[in-house]
Amino acid sequence: MNSSTPLVRLRGIRLYRRLARTRFPFRFGKASMTEMPLVYVRAEWEFAGGASFEGVSASGIPPLWFDKRDGKTAADNEADLLASLRAAAEAYKAAGAGTAWGLHQAVTEPVRDLLVARGQAPLAAGFGPALVEAALVDGLCRALGVPFAEALRGALGLPEEILNALPAKPLERVAFRHTVGLADPLTAADVASPLNDGLPETLEQVLATYRPAYLKVKINGDPAESRARLRGIAAVVRAAGIDYAVTLDGNEQFGTMAAFADFLDGLLQEAGAHAGLRDFLERTLWIEQPVRRDQALDPACAAAIDRVSAFRPVILDESDGEADALQRGLALGYGGVSSKTCKGLFRSLGHLATLAKARAAGRENLIFSCEDLTTVPVHPLQQDLCLAAAIGLPHAERNGHHYLRPSGFLTEAECRAALEAHPALYETTASGELRVRISPSENGGGFDLRDVNSARGLGTALVPEWEALEELK
Repeated sequence: MNSSTPLVRLRGIRLYRRLARTRFPFRFGKASMTEMPLVYVRAEWEFAGGASFEGVSASGIPPLWFDKRDGKTAADNEADLLASLRAAAEAYKAAGAGTAWGLHQAVTEPVRDLLVARGQAPLAAGFGPALVEAALVDGLCRALGVPFAEALRGALGLPEEILNALPAKPLERVAFRHTVGLADPLTAADVASPLNDGLPETLEQVLATYRPAYLKVKINGDPAESRARLRGIAAVVRAAGIDYAVTLDGNEQFGTMAAFADFLDGLLQEAGAHAGLRDFLERTLWIEQPVRRDQALDPACAAAIDRVSAFRPVILDESDGEADALQRGLALGYGGVSSKTCKGLFRSLGHLATLAKARAAGRENLIFSCEDLTTVPVHPLQQDLCLAAAIGLPHAERNGHHYLRPSGFLTEAECRAALEAHPALYETTASGELRVRISPSENGGGFDLRDVNSARGLGTALVPEWEALEELK
């Protein structure tokens, strides 16, 4: 920390909510999402000298992701996350004045420990501190009139090991990685009642419209069903004639790593007789969290992790809930971890430094991936993309726009403001609706983030139309 790093304290927080409904169900793991609550944090902060400022953060709440334990419902998940937010607000107030990084250290793990002791899952318990710290960073950027990448280098009080791991400047483009859900239609033959809403619906249409350079494919724990699904996806992508790479997401569908390794052995054996599947697997970059979080960091997994890693690295996602999860994972043989603002932007910055240290010690080819399909306009999407650009993550799972139309949950004024403030990231459809602008891979690919990176806020200086949201008392 240098002498100019501001000290701040929390004065108060107001929480808001709105509901977004999907164009069609998105099935991942044990859940099928047809609607998703969005929660917003509106935080009032105060500099040590007394001047106040406001910061905003927001996140979607996908059903049964933060806590997948048997007996839990989507309503239980939302209640736990709101309890985490309220606990984080109390802890930030009690912590008094500090730097942004100092407050994060004082609050995040104590709140997580408190709520885990009360029965919450670690990911859910960390949600509140993650959103409050994002609202603090956003507020500091607004108050100081600097973009996030500049705030990283002085205003937040980050330790040297993180500062030394940061890229020299944020990426101007982050490539788009399209997720194929477990029930997503692959071809027109899979659609009984087409939406005809002007947006792609099938994988064939997505490939023709966006020409993505990256795909992310969900797999489930039924080996025969997953093999058939992967053969079908491989055939559609091969017919599209695009150059692509792919990641596989197990979404905790396998009970043990050994069971997943057995599945992978069978899949590779089958690929010997299927040219399309063989090509698909050769283009695979990594495998994300195939094993339940309560098993994934068991030392007994190490031998099976080695078996899987002989094909491709395995990375952590849902198991990345506790303070030492990444260090434990690397020791077991995992090849990296995901970044998500809903897990904490300071957590991502800490992971950046941890991975840099591991690489310097000889662990080459470690992966830091950008995940989270449920980041939607304006604040969830832009805050997460801003973080990804600042820490140098070249492509992102980012197709909330495929399932949730912005005009279905944003007001007209919010859509208009997003288009005016961020014309590089948004455009309008033929019918005049706001949509995310995605360049085909041949034209640079993905998202143009120049507007996002230069915003005097965490990815945007816009604020929601608060009166249109439900305030949570």
